[in-house]
Amino acid sequence: KVLQVSGNAIENRPKRDLDKPTPFHQLIGCQITDVRTLGKELFIFFCSGSCLRVHFLMAGFVRYNDQSEDPDESARKKIPERPRLQLNLDKDVLSLYQCSTEVRDGPQTLERWNANINLDICWPEFDAQRASQEIMAERNAERIICDVIMDQEILPGVGNIIKNEALFDAGINPLTKVKDLTPAHVSRLVKMNRDFSKIFYDCRKTGKPLHKFYKMYRFS
Repeated sequence: KVLQVSGNAIENRPKRDLDKPTPFHQLIGCQITDVRTLGKELFIFFCSGSCLRVHFLMAGFVRYNDQSEDPDESARKKIPERPRLQLNLDKDVLSLYQCSTEVRDGPQTLERWNANINLDICWPEFDAQRASQEIMAERNAERIICDVIMDQEILPGVGNIIKNEALFDAGINPLTKVKDLTPAHVSRLVKMNRDFSKIFYDCRKTGKPLHKFYKMYRFS
């Protein structure tokens, strides 16, 4: 249950708005009913029907009770003094850093999650065949492949590092248009994205140095 909300999303507002409630204040008194992820997004669902959507951008992270949960966090040159948003719960404190936050409609968010979760590059039941079909869809024919695989509605969770390494491993020029790729090219590219995502996840989870696995990113 949320007892208090704070953080830069609430405090860094024009002075004329500081005495007005933010969308985050509607979460006070609400019980958390579910928590889900999709790519770089975190969804916290509440009994009121609202959902807190968090996007961790390039380097976002979370702390529970002010304790680091990320082995890679110590490598950051500077840790923000204030979280973007902090939820004081009845038993714990959740702090969200270097991210974007917004309150969304819960049912609509859950519908989107159900529609896209098997495209999440790290999801255990990732559907590689569907991912290939989404990439090769007619609407993407004129797009260059490096933009398509970064599209979070197509491959949620793929970022710059994964994109560059996967394209290199698949032997595909990033500026190639989708219409010029064969199904075999795309299938291999999807596999390379999946494979490097597993490496990325393992390194971030265990604190292993990710840069040791780079073949292209540092040169791109």
